[in-house]
This record gives sequence, C-alpha cells and structure tokens, in this order.
Amino acid sequence: MTILAAALLAFGFGGKAAADSIASQFPVGATFEGAVQVSRTQVPLPPGKWTVTALDETRNNNNNVNATLTLTNIISSKFLGHLSISTNVDINRGGWVLNQFCGRRDVYFMQFDAMYQKEQACWGINHLIMDPTSTYKPAYGKNIRQVLADQSIDMPRVMITTLFRLANESSYLTYEIVLNTEYFGFSAAGESNWASSSWHKDLIAKDPKRQQFLEQIKAQHAAFYPILKAQFR
Repeated sequence: MTILAAALLAFGFGGKAAADSIASQFPVGATFEGAVQVSRTQVPLPPGKWTVTALDETRNNNNNVNATLTLTNIISSKFLGHLSISTNVDINRGGWVLNQFCGRRDVYFMQFDAMYQKEQACWGINHLIMDPTSTYKPAYGKNIRQVLADQSIDMPRVMITTLFRLANESSYLTYEIVLNTEYFGFSAAGESNWASSSWHKDLIAKDPKRQQFLEQIKAQHAAFYPILKAQFR
C-alpha cells in the first residue's frame, strides 16, 4: 500500500467515511433548555433545564453509527422525568427498521401518518410500568436508575411517555419524553402491571384527574410533532 493510499484510508476516503462521534457535544452534566441539536435534528424540549446523564453510540448491521442521548430533570431532589433521543450519526440511503410503536392501537393517544421503511411518522402517549433495575450500560454516563440511586431517589413505578418517531430515507429520530406521575401528585399504589393500570386507555375514564393530566400532556406536546416532522420531508 502506498503512503497516499494509507493516508486516504486513515481519513476515511478509501471507502465509507467514518462518522464523527457526537460525544464531545454532550458531556455528562451539560444542561440544555428550549431545544437541542442532535446530529441533524433540532429537537424541542419541554420547559425546564435538562441535564445530560448518558450517551450511547453503537453501530448497526450496516455499520451505521447510531446515538442515544439521555437527559434528566431533577428539581430539589424530586425527579420530574427524563428524555431519550435516538438518531443516526451516519447517513443511510436504504431506510430504517420500523419502530413498532407507530402500529399500536392500545395506547392512550396515537397520531399515525406513515409507516414505511423510508417514511415513518407518528406520535403517541402511553403509560409505562417501570422495573426497579436495568442492565442498560451506556458508553458515557449512567442509566437513569443509577442516576436516581446516586441521589437517593427511588425509580418511580409509573411513568407517562410521549413518543415521536420520524424517519426518511437517510435519517430517523425516536424521541421520548418520560414523566414521573408521582412528581405531579399521583399515587402509584396498587400499580402492578400495564394492563390493569389506572392509566390504561380502557380504564382512564374512571379517573377524571388522570385523564385531564393526559390531555394536558397531549396539548403541550402536540406542537413538537410538526416541528420534527418538517425536518424529515
């Protein structure tokens, strides 16, 4: 191999270019408000200060680099919630594996617009029953349960998630806003599983306060969808 060929390979010109890591843009402890640029997507944030707690970067079976950024909001030792933003760092031209959330019909709310390998667009609201532990080990930082444990905060039992999924031929975004129901004054007593939860779409009408809370979340997050969708045309 010539010196020139070796140099070209080292800088990624001899084949597929190596993607740059985005880790330097999101050091653990960095705080964002209003919006955050993750790879090619400007992501609107809920009100408040959101602190980076983890970043993971992996390669898929096409050798594309994908990143997942986690940010957390803890106010006066009380856990409001966390955000998860997953997207590709490398450009791809073949489309993406479909996120099956868009096909669900058992969640509280779903707006579904497209579900194809090279075009996916939906957002919805669901409830989650959380496990107290997790084996997730990000490349940088700590998983959300470890972050809370470091501050002597228990992992909440019930969380409400708003999930946005957008994808086109070259990029995708999976963005989750996960809120702690106990922070907002709702008891988690008796919450044993997802199907029997008082937050389930088939049971929520029995509790007007819970339903009103979900409608408030829906109204607050509805504006995020067109902002995100416009970036995936």
